[in-house]
Amino acid sequence: MAKSTVFPDLCDPISFTRALACKVTRMYPSCIHIDDVVGQGLLALVLCLDRFDPRRGTKFSTFAFGRIRGAMLDYVRTESRRRRFVMSQDLPDLPGDVSVEDDVIDREIVDHFHQDVSGLPARQSQYLHGLLGGHSEVQVCRHMGITRGAGRELRERAVANLRRNLREDQERCVL
Repeated sequence: MAKSTVFPDLCDPISFTRALACKVTRMYPSCIHIDDVVGQGLLALVLCLDRFDPRRGTKFSTFAFGRIRGAMLDYVRTESRRRRFVMSQDLPDLPGDVSVEDDVIDREIVDHFHQDVSGLPARQSQYLHGLLGGHSEVQVCRHMGITRGAGRELRERAVANLRRNLREDQERCVL
């Protein structure tokens, strides 16, 4: 592949940025869209063009790597925190094209889910309520005095119990 004349020592800046975005997003929730992360990386790449000084003796790819990765991580962390915060809040007022009945149904679903979580064994319920409250896995585990591995086990058991309860509810509705 021919080298880019705009981006010294990078064969394909878009592939470079996409590959880096894939590595960054692997560490975070799937609610973060990779295209958004790639977009942030490309913006950082363009900014790197303005700031790169070849007289300092570094390759452009070395210079750009840290800045692109940093911009991606900043975006992903901010989005992740924002989404956790939004999920921990009550449902907002819905746009005008959504009926009040839809709003009531959404609130009933959320209330039912919270009741299901509260019906789990105490430790599982405490763990999930911490996560639903916008706290990170590390914070919840630290508060409960358990390791992250034990926290993951609690989450797996809680999800299995919620799925079982959901199946039982569906079977009752069918009968």
